[in-house]
Amino acid sequence: MQKVYSSHQLSFLPWVGFFHKMYHSDIFSYAVDCQFTSRTWIHNSFIGQSDKKIKWGLQLNENFKHHAHTFKIKDIKVKPLFAERLLKEFEAFHGGDRYFKDIFLVLTDWLSMVDKMDSLWLINFVLLQKMTAFLGLETEIVPAFRSEVDATQDIICDVKKVGADTYLSGPHGKYYLNEALFQQEGIGVLYQKTDYLYQNYPLTLPATIAQIGMKKTIDLICSEY
Repeated sequence: MQKVYSSHQLSFLPWVGFFHKMYHSDIFSYAVDCQFTSRTWIHNSFIGQSDKKIKWGLQLNENFKHHAHTFKIKDIKVKPLFAERLLKEFEAFHGGDRYFKDIFLVLTDWLSMVDKMDSLWLINFVLLQKMTAFLGLETEIVPAFRSEVDATQDIICDVKKVGADTYLSGPHGKYYLNEALFQQEGIGVLYQKTDYLYQNYPLTLPATIAQIGMKKTIDLICSEY
């Protein structure tokens, strides 16, 4: 039987495509030592759709604002006491949504647990644990320590370490992974298909639930499409 491994950076309240990847994996790892870049979704997510999708998230500590790219993800600090601001912004965008009440109290609970934290990595990790439990996902979650010298070699090492035989990559992996090396090691490679999810449901998980409800969100996460 196939044993699938995948990995991703810990994002702030990720979109459904993140959990789709996790659902279709037996083991999911999160990066700890990767370099931080503000161009990713580590401290932001989409809260509203428009011609220019609207970002929503955490604010970097002043010490990291202009030189954050020189630090590892685990070193980044954010401004604490953000829950009240984020909840007000969420309600402003989604207060009129059909399923807003179903998720707002849950989101309030999640954010209250991390409100006084300033470690970006820890905030995202705690929120990930809360969200996977809420969704009923049973995927094993483990840390990954990457050298950032060669992405393919790092992943192969991780796949072997956890005893998996297949790697599930995001759709862009085909542009940088060396599939020949996977084949040499007897490891299969799958590519996640997220075009449909991204075009139709790019919003953060709580926002998606507020709009379409829990059942439809779960269906999207579990879908093969």
